[in-house]
Amino acid sequence: MTRNASEAVNDEEIDEEEVGIRIGDIYVPPPPPASCTFDPTGPRLMIKAIENHNFKSYAGKKVLGPFHKNFTAIVGPNGSGKSNVIDSMLFVFGYRAQKIRSKKVGVLIHNSS
Repeated sequence: MTRNASEAVNDEEIDEEEVGIRIGDIYVPPPPPASCTFDPTGPRLMIKAIENHNFKSYAGKKVLGPFHKNFTAIVGPNGSGKSNVIDSMLFVFGYRAQKIRSKKVGVLIHNSS
């Protein structure tokens, strides 16, 4: 004997603590908890400075910073290396070379003599 889906749903026990909603025979679960909160008392990553050693357009050792604790903007004329600042952070956080606008990791090393 086969039962249709609506009979099966009606026969199921509904959990008292179920926080989703039901639309007909379909259970819609609640949204997942936020992975990012704006709780000012919780831990957060603070980048105080960036130190690049022969990274892309930065020959030798270049220190960018110190950065303000609340707001930092990277500004400059075209070709001054603004995107390379972001690329250096992506590299540290483990992004692949394709995400860092490079075909190979070797391109990230500055070609200085």
